[in-house]
Amino acid sequence: MIPIIKICNKYKVKPTDIAKKKRGDIKEYTYQEVLQRLLVGKGSLAEDFPEMSKDTTAALLKKIFPGKSKISQPWRAYLLESIEMKRCSKCETIKEHCDFSVNSKEPDGLRAYCRPCSGEVWKAHYDRDSKKHCERVSGYY
Repeated sequence: MIPIIKICNKYKVKPTDIAKKKRGDIKEYTYQEVLQRLLVGKGSLAEDFPEMSKDTTAALLKKIFPGKSKISQPWRAYLLESIEMKRCSKCETIKEHCDFSVNSKEPDGLRAYCRPCSGEVWKAHYDRDSKKHCERVSGYY
């Protein structure tokens, strides 16, 4: 809920304001509903908004959240980046940028996993290949 409030504050709208008026078969959406679908959903416009075409959804999002210039950047990443937050690929929670390590190879400059998840992944990797790791380290010294 906190990212939704931060995004609404950034764009100077209330979560309960109408983002999309009812038109034909498409129901009315508030900013909170649109953001909830984007942040919690699968990350695909077609899957998050099945009642609208991908182009209609993209046009709606461009209208209510202007400023996205990178075509390849997903809407979820764009909105979270605007409030300096990111979604961890492993635990799928939304966290502050300070909870991610730096990785200059990533487009946003941060690792895909948060620090706790990254630690778990490295520990599992070390436990799986601990002999190999010890041999490499002893050869170094």
